[in-house]
Amino acid sequence: MRTLDGLVESGTVNYLGLSSGAPDAWKAVRANELAERKGYEPFSVTQPRYSVVDREIEANYLPMCREYGLGVVPWSPLAWGFLTGKYGRDSAPEDATASADDRFSERYLTEENFAALDVVEDVAAETGATPAQVALAWQLRHPDVTGPIVGARTVEQLDENLAAADVSLTEAQFERLSEAKRFEW
Repeated sequence: MRTLDGLVESGTVNYLGLSSGAPDAWKAVRANELAERKGYEPFSVTQPRYSVVDREIEANYLPMCREYGLGVVPWSPLAWGFLTGKYGRDSAPEDATASADDRFSERYLTEENFAALDVVEDVAAETGATPAQVALAWQLRHPDVTGPIVGARTVEQLDENLAAADVSLTEAQFERLSEAKRFEW
């Protein structure tokens, strides 16, 4: 924390962020408590993996962020492209991530995730949006999310992702998406 504080003090960085594929609420709290004790700059934002199908942070990480006032800026809000709707239960595009990565297939191509994707696609049909826009709109409406990090590879994907800001979800649609998949202990 002392080294990170030095980066802020020197003007090299303005704020400190914490990024993790497997976020640990205890480590984040411990780091910020140490910063407070020593007078160092604390972490002000965190960057966990979070999406309609990646919900592990709901058990203790999101409540910790809420309690300590940490901004939440999730990476992979489209679950490596799974929530774009381009994957089917029995098919994937030839150039898709799933075609080249067994970890993707094991993590995302499950019946539980396809059931959640069905909800995303239903809400997309109701709103006239794409599944990707609905998945991003869910995060934009989420009270614990500051804003998602999009990973567009093309200008068309970027335009589609940015249009999520214009998608209005009703409370019922937001709740359906929130209930589509819950983290189970």
